[in-house]
Amino acid sequence: EAIEKLNLPGIGFTSQSKRYYPNLDFASYTLGYVKSNDDNEMTGEMGIESYYNKELTGTNGSLEYQKDASGYKLVNSPEIRIEKIDGDDIYLTIDTNVQLIVERALNSYFETSKASSGGIIVADAKTGKILASASRPSFDPNIKDIQNYMDPLVSTAFEPGSTMKTYTYMCALEKGTYKGDDTYMSGTMKIGEYTIKDWNNYGWGEVTYDYGYLQSSNIGIANLVQKYITRDDLLAYFKKLGFGSKTGIELPNEVTGKISFKYDIEVATAGFGQGITTTPIQHIQALTMIANNGTMIKPYIVSKIVNKKFKLD
Repeated sequence: EAIEKLNLPGIGFTSQSKRYYPNLDFASYTLGYVKSNDDNEMTGEMGIESYYNKELTGTNGSLEYQKDASGYKLVNSPEIRIEKIDGDDIYLTIDTNVQLIVERALNSYFETSKASSGGIIVADAKTGKILASASRPSFDPNIKDIQNYMDPLVSTAFEPGSTMKTYTYMCALEKGTYKGDDTYMSGTMKIGEYTIKDWNNYGWGEVTYDYGYLQSSNIGIANLVQKYITRDDLLAYFKKLGFGSKTGIELPNEVTGKISFKYDIEVATAGFGQGITTTPIQHIQALTMIANNGTMIKPYIVSKIVNKKFKLD
């Protein structure tokens, strides 16, 4: 307005649409962001903005009419008007209060730790509804200070480690062969030319399998996959839980991870989460099996999509 009041010759103005994110780096990877090109066309990138770009994009309106040499509309000339159509409204399952707690928890942790990355997903275990999803480092979609364009919670596969022990025990339980009161010698164990050790290097002496689970014993897993289940049992059960496959959550670039093992040492290490890769969202899905008495629930992050074109007033 100040420039307009100067009435400077040769100065003109153009308008441009822009998406603004008032909560800054709040659930950034989930939301994604929009970028505009020189023609003011907006395209969603990353997150929901990318996954539902077609649905979120509206249709421009237009007005056609006859004009004179000076550019003025001719009186009583016909005009063709096409009204604009807004894009759909997409409602997420994210609970802003839970998301805020998660964001603050991550900030607090990274202020006091030496971690380079990390994330938290909170889900309703009975429904699969994602209540919060955040990771660090994050970014502000308004300024796009992005260090990693892949969502760590769905697009990055990692060695899960001891979290897989729960599923390995579940496999033996479901097969019906598990006996928690049986004992084994913890500490170290040789499998072929390889030696496996418990995380503390010396174990806890002769312990039950139940106690081994409580202590997160690697040797307990190594014995379990030899005594109670087979390689094929474990591989089939991991796949049944959804590892090695996409969950189908409504976010772009979801990866499958890698669940494959053949030799005895690979079976043992896979049982405690080494030599295989998974994603955080796969674990959310798999853990619903426990919360729902053996029924696995698919995670989702979109609660509804409202098509404005057919929305009744």
